Formats: sequence, structure tokens, C-alpha cells
Amino acid sequence: MNQQFDIVIAGSGPAGCAVAISLRHFNFSVVVIDEVNPKQLKVGESIPSAVQRLLYKLGISGIDQLLPTSAYHSCYANESAWGMEHWITKDGISNPEGNNWQVSRNEFDEALRDVAVKEGVVFKSDKVTKVSEYENDTHLFLYHIGLKKSSEILKGKWFIDASGRSANLLKQLGAERLFFEKQFAAIVWLKMKEKDKLQTTRIKTVKHGWWYTSKLPNNLRVVVFHGMIKEVSYYKKNKEKFNKALDQSGLLPFKITPKDYYSEIVVKDASISKLKRVNLNRCLAVGDAALAFDPISSQGIFFALYSGIKVAEVITKNEKTLSNDFTVYQKAIDKVFEANQQARKYYYSLEKRFKNQDYWKQYALVSDELLNN
Repeated sequence: MNQQFDIVIAGSGPAGCAVAISLRHFNFSVVVIDEVNPKQLKVGESIPSAVQRLLYKLGISGIDQLLPTSAYHSCYANESAWGMEHWITKDGISNPEGNNWQVSRNEFDEALRDVAVKEGVVFKSDKVTKVSEYENDTHLFLYHIGLKKSSEILKGKWFIDASGRSANLLKQLGAERLFFEKQFAAIVWLKMKEKDKLQTTRIKTVKHGWWYTSKLPNNLRVVVFHGMIKEVSYYKKNKEKFNKALDQSGLLPFKITPKDYYSEIVVKDASISKLKRVNLNRCLAVGDAALAFDPISSQGIFFALYSGIKVAEVITKNEKTLSNDFTVYQKAIDKVFEANQQARKYYYSLEKRFKNQDYWKQYALVSDELLNN
């Protein structure tokens, strides 16, 4: 059996859901395809307060409408020991939009999926394995979407790749991905009760990379080491070495023990990459598929929602004008990337103690002009 929709979306994270919810407001027929494990822990838990404006656009009055109080809490301050040993604290009291939040990421994604379904989005628990395009009698590009679990073929006037930083589906159609500085992340979730009193988010640079930690809802804490694949892989295979390096870093004011581990150490690609073109005909990328940030920016969820809403605006306009003009979206993504790159390179260049180490050499070529601006 074949089914046809106006919009077919691969991926049900914040970016895919933002597209789906926005387009349902204009009565497009939308299907979202994703294999979801709602219990699976995810990184990307930091939400800047500015995301409130994007939630409004999705018809969500605030994070308290989206999530139960057990699934989020305010982040009142960030601490950093970047390029130095002592800690610098920046609180959120001066932010006119209020404090940032730390969320249970799997619950955040699930809540957005629930909103999408209530808006009339069709959800299929499956995986898109193949995308092909063809032109119909009116010379309109349509997409055939093959699924992993089902023999049915979905058809769509528009296809949205919200499948993550690999953007494998657009690659099938010939998209080119550009890669920049490389890094990987060794991630573990801890569950501690009495001894974990640290309420701030922390980042700290070390010889081979940098550490990050944040306390999450439900007594969980995420700890991440960012570095080259050699060090990250070493820590994944050697939990004791990971613990020792974490202790020596001074990231946490207490030691962790094996009984504190809530998960195994997992490794993720945390490199910076983007599509050279974020669309191929009526196939568009959103979120990490379009542009994957450095985790230092803490902008992943914000950008996912922003790009999803932006794509919905582009589709709505193109449907009204019967055109295929994607220049506004391309320019918006390029502008975000360029601003983020400049800020990120400046920030990384502040760490001068380890400039001869492989990880930090990537950022040692920042010009004096950039440093002085």
C-alpha cells in the first residue's frame, strides 16, 4: 500500500517536530518517521531562555506547559575554568529573558512528539532507508520514501531530513557535507544523591580537550569529555582511567565511584559540519542534518527549533507562490554558521597553555585580528 502526504519528515527530534507542528498550523498533511526509544538518554540538555520565543511560535506558551516540573529545572549559573585553573561564574540574573534550563532530553523530545500528534501529525515508528525523487506530469518533484520495517512506499511533495548530523538521506540524493574541526565526546550519566550538591553547569579545559558537566532532573548528572578520537576511545575502554582523569581535572568537587554510574560510557561524534547546500529541489535539511554545532555553544535545541520553523515558513511561501526559492533559508543557515564559527574559534583560542597539543593545535591559527576584535 502506498500513502501520499504533503510533507514527509525523517526524524522526530526537536527539528523534525518543529517542522511538523508548524506546517500542521497551515493544514498540510504531515507524516513523521522515526524509530524511538523514549527511555534512551540523550545529550543536548541545555536550553537557552531565548527558546521561549520559538515555543510560542509552535503554540506552546512555555516550558511549564510542555514538561512536568520533574523533567526540567532552571540553570542559575555557569562556571568555567577555560584557559586558567580558577573558576569564573556567570549567573543568569542579568538576562532579561530569565534563566536557562536543563531538561531531561528524552522527555523533552517525547513531549514535542505528543504536541505534533495532537496537531494531527501522523507518526510511524520506522526508519527511512531510501529516498528517491521523480517528476510527475506537472513537472513537480515528488519523493518515494522506503521504510525499514514496512513494504509500503510513502510519497511526498516535500521531504525533510531531520535524521541527525550524518544527513545520510540527503547524501543519497547527492548532497555534499563539509567537515571542520574534528572532535569526539565520551559521555556518561551518573546518579548520585547525598554527595552531589553542585547546581551549576561547569566546563574546564585540560591538556587533551575539555570537560563538561551538568546536573539534570531526576538526580542524574551528565559528564562529558571532548577530545580527539584516541583519548576518547581510550576512556571508553578504561573506566578507571576515565574516573582518574575526571578526578584530576577538578571538574567535580567530589570523587565518583563505579556505583555512581547510571550508564556505560558512550562515544559520539561532536565535530562541526554542515551541508554545502541545505536543499536539493524540495528536499531540505533541518537541525544537525543541516548544521552540527560544537557542543560548547549549547545551541543545539535552539537551532533545531529555529531551523524547523524556518523551513516551515519557506515551504508555506513556496506553496503559495508555486516556486522553488530556498535562498532565504540557505542564507539564514550560512549566517548562523559564520557567526558561530567566529565566536567559537575566538573562545578556543583563549586556551594557550596547551597550544602544542594535537587537540588545541586545531585552534592555534586564529589570527591576531580575530583575537583583537
